[in-house]
Amino acid sequence: MMSTLDILEVITSRKNYIILSLMIFISLITMAPVVSDEEYDVSDTLAVSHSLLSTYDDEGNNLVRGIIYIKNLGTSPAYVLGITQYIQSDHSPQWISIVEDEIVPLSSVEDAIVIPADGYYKIGYSTVFSPEENVDYYRNRIEVLVLNSEGTSTSYLSDYYFSLPEAPPPTQPPTTEPPTTVPPTTVPPTTEPPTTAPPTTEPPTTAPPTTEPPTTAPPTTEPPTTEPPTTEPPTTSAPEIDIGQGYISNIEADICQGGTAVCVELTVTSGSFTQSSLQLVITSQDEESWKRVYEECLALNVGGEGMTVDNTPLLFCFEDILLSGDVETYNICVTWKQGLTCERNAPVISRQCTDCHSIPTLDYMTYAVIISTLLIIGAYFLRKVAKE
Repeated sequence: MMSTLDILEVITSRKNYIILSLMIFISLITMAPVVSDEEYDVSDTLAVSHSLLSTYDDEGNNLVRGIIYIKNLGTSPAYVLGITQYIQSDHSPQWISIVEDEIVPLSSVEDAIVIPADGYYKIGYSTVFSPEENVDYYRNRIEVLVLNSEGTSTSYLSDYYFSLPEAPPPTQPPTTEPPTTVPPTTVPPTTEPPTTAPPTTEPPTTAPPTTEPPTTAPPTTEPPTTEPPTTEPPTTSAPEIDIGQGYISNIEADICQGGTAVCVELTVTSGSFTQSSLQLVITSQDEESWKRVYEECLALNVGGEGMTVDNTPLLFCFEDILLSGDVETYNICVTWKQGLTCERNAPVISRQCTDCHSIPTLDYMTYAVIISTLLIIGAYFLRKVAKE
C-alpha cells in the first residue's frame, strides 16, 4: 500500500501528469451529483389573489382588466420566475383556454422578481379577447411560478369567475340625406267677366205670434262619480349582490415604518363578494380630539365559486399614502362593506383597527447626540490608555 510520501512523489513527478489529470477528472465526475443537488434558501410559501373587471374597450371589444397580489408568507426571499394568465370557457368536464398571456415571461433565477420576507408584489394587466358564441360565463386563471428549495419551480393558482357585461349600444354614424324640394305648381288665373243677376223681391209674410209659456224641465242633478286614480308603485328590482362569509384577518401598516402603504388581508370562508368595498380611515389625535387625516375607498370584486379558507387570505393594498406632520400616534381603521362604494349606511361585513406609533424627529436627534457623546468619550479613553 502506498504511503502519503509515495503519493506526493507520484503527483509531483513530471512523468505522472496524465495520472494526475485522470484523478482530477474522476473526482469531478463523482462530485457532480453533489453539486447538482444544491439547495436554495428561498421561500415557496405564497398567497396569490387577484381582482378583475370585465368591460369593453373604446372599439367595443371584450376587455378584462385586473390586479394581481402576491404575498410572501415565508421567512426567506421568494423568487417569482413567471406569471401567466388564462381565460377559459367551461366545456364539461374540463375548462378550455381561449387566451394564454404571459404577464411576466418565464425567466431565470438571476432575472426573477424577488419578494422579500413578509413582503408583497402587485402588478396590473389587461387583455382583449373574443368570447365564444352563446357563452357568457368564463374563468380567469392566474398561474405564478416560484423557485423552490430543490431548484425547480412550484406553481400557484388564483381563479376568478366572471360573466360578460351587457353589450354597449351600437354607435352608428348619423345618416344625412339631402332635403327633397318639390317645385311649386302655378296655375294661370282665369279672367272672366262677373255674372250679375237682378235681385228677386218677394212680399213679407207676417204670421201672428203664438205666445205659450215655455216648458222648462227641472234639471236632473246627479252627483259626479269620482273614482280614485289607480296609482301602482313602480317595480324597481334591486341589483343582485352575492353575499358570502368572510372577515378582515390582518392589517399591515407599512406607513408605521416610514412607508406609504396599508395592506389588508381578507379571509373568505364561503361564497363570494362580487360587489364590496374597503374603506380606509386614518385619524390622529391633537390637543383637543381625534380628527381624520386620510380617507380612501377601494372597490372590490372578491372571489368566485370555491373560495374557502384554504385559498385565502386575499391581499389588497392602499398605496401612495402621504401623512404630514410630527404626529406620534395614528389610528388606522379598515371597514369591509357591501356595495362598490363606501356609503355610510352600507352593511358592514367586517371591521378592524390598529394603532401606529412613530418616533418624532426630536427623539432621533436626541439619540444621535447621545450616541455621538458616547463615541467621543470612548475615543478619549482609548487614546488615554494607548498613551499609558
